[in-house]
Amino acid sequence: MDSSSTSFFEFIAIGLLLVYLFGKLLGFRRRVRGKSEKRAFSSHKASKGNAQRLAPTERQIALVDAMRKEGLLSDLEKRMIPANQSRSFYSYLIDRHIEEHDKLAAEHEEAPKHQEASATVDSSGDQRKWLDLDHLPPVDELPIDQRTGLFSKREHAFYKVLHRACGKQGLTVCPKVRLMDILDVKTNDPDENAVWFRTLAQLHIDFMILGKSDRFLFGIELDDSTHGTDEARKKDNLKDCCFMKAGIPLFRCQKIMNDEEMNEWLDKRRLIAEARRELHT
Repeated sequence: MDSSSTSFFEFIAIGLLLVYLFGKLLGFRRRVRGKSEKRAFSSHKASKGNAQRLAPTERQIALVDAMRKEGLLSDLEKRMIPANQSRSFYSYLIDRHIEEHDKLAAEHEEAPKHQEASATVDSSGDQRKWLDLDHLPPVDELPIDQRTGLFSKREHAFYKVLHRACGKQGLTVCPKVRLMDILDVKTNDPDENAVWFRTLAQLHIDFMILGKSDRFLFGIELDDSTHGTDEARKKDNLKDCCFMKAGIPLFRCQKIMNDEEMNEWLDKRRLIAEARRELHT
């Protein structure tokens, strides 16, 4: 074999050796990367598992308990709480209901302010609660904005079931009705008349049920935890007394019912209301 053939085989051998070494190096790097990714995944999985095992904080517990009292949690969520005492589950509940909770809290804080404002008296003894309609600011300067909706989440759930039940019984449901749209004030004293009018004009009931010929049949108040304050109890008592004097039943409910329960509940209240109307007339 001549020298040129020897050089050719040596060249082939060196090339094969380089390919082999390159393959080994590439395989080594893949193994190192795979182990690194596996360690990272395991670390992430362990971290996630630890977060799920962590007990909820005191703030989370207090917030979820407040949401439960406000009626924001579904029956299923309430049943799941004892078996899911983890920080991640409480975070899920809070994220799901925090907007509605904040809305209820804001309404609760605003109520005393409105009452205080309505009681503000100037030097002449007149209540300063009416806008000067002759000197309104420009439209773009009005302190007016759209609310997020007519109902809270809980009220909307109740309304949907109530609306279906009323439709089956030939009744009409009217939500968010002012007391002054239902009741009339009759006194011989104009000042006393004005006080009653201004007070009742600021109050409403959650639902008014109309019977045949759209006559008032009965009212419904959907109570929640905000009705437990002294101020709320006073307003509830005023509503109860006014409706009693007017001969219109006012029923209170704390539960979101299913269709079957609502049909039965509504049928009983309708019969009671019709019987009371006969006695009142």
